[in-house]
Amino acid sequence: MIRSSIASRVTALAVIGLCFATSVQAAAIHYTLDDLGTVNPYVQGFTYLNQLSSSDAADFRAGSFDQWAHPAPNVPFDGGLTGYYDTQGDALMGGSRGWRNWLVPVTSNNLGQIVGRAEHAGYPLSFYYDPNQPAPSWQGSPAWAGKLQDIAGDVDSTVTGINDNGQIVGGITYASFLRQRPFIRDQDGVQVIHIDELGSQIGSSEAINQSGDVVGWYGIDDLDRAFLFTNGTVLDLNDLISATAGTILNNALGIDGSGRIVALGTDADGNAHEYLLTPQSQAVPEPTTLLFFGTVIGVAGVARVVRRLSARRDASV
Repeated sequence: MIRSSIASRVTALAVIGLCFATSVQAAAIHYTLDDLGTVNPYVQGFTYLNQLSSSDAADFRAGSFDQWAHPAPNVPFDGGLTGYYDTQGDALMGGSRGWRNWLVPVTSNNLGQIVGRAEHAGYPLSFYYDPNQPAPSWQGSPAWAGKLQDIAGDVDSTVTGINDNGQIVGGITYASFLRQRPFIRDQDGVQVIHIDELGSQIGSSEAINQSGDVVGWYGIDDLDRAFLFTNGTVLDLNDLISATAGTILNNALGIDGSGRIVALGTDADGNAHEYLLTPQSQAVPEPTTLLFFGTVIGVAGVARVVRRLSARRDASV
């Protein structure tokens, strides 16, 4: 009878410990929301930096790797093409030596590595350019030119950011799912961000910071929603802010080194606003740490129960 009672209480306390660990982890990420005013993201020359204060804009220029914070520099290159490109993204037309019909640089990092759009036989592709890697002889380029590479092979893709660790983000379309999905590419290859966990089949990454946190958008029920990809988990940013009547975050455009996010959203009347999201919990405990403390709570409780039952048994003898 005593053993049965102990077993049941041990089970209950273990469950409590695990629930404690889970609840702490789930509540770890939350953002405050600052409305920066109405914007028109479709106007020529739009940049989210214009809505920020000068100090905040400087933080995003330093920490967010995207097409606005880190535009492609205005320098010459020849990586199979001969010509120049500029910060307006003018396409380079000319002899591609069979590699691609044209290239449009999109964004860069602090090491001079550049990513952008390319086109071949009517298919949108993405390229990576490193000025510090000599071009292979088959490209017919001078050694200083740098090496051009396909980011994802001959697969439809767009690219939106590259950090100093060489991690690249954008959107990719495989024949197996036909719609564009957000991706992150590093030394291990291309990883598709599983927005299907949010019930979506379409989306794209927009920015990445030095820590590898990624933001972007995904579509569901004819509505775009902003996402955050961090520590291998994809999260809807709308679930990480306090409820604001009628406000929906549709797309996240930048994320700085401290984890702050700039997002576009709509109010109850359908007007587009720019928002600054500030994380309230910078340090997120690892699940193993939480489980450890949950287990300690459970074990401590079990020991207390055992002592009480033993005392009762001794008293009855």
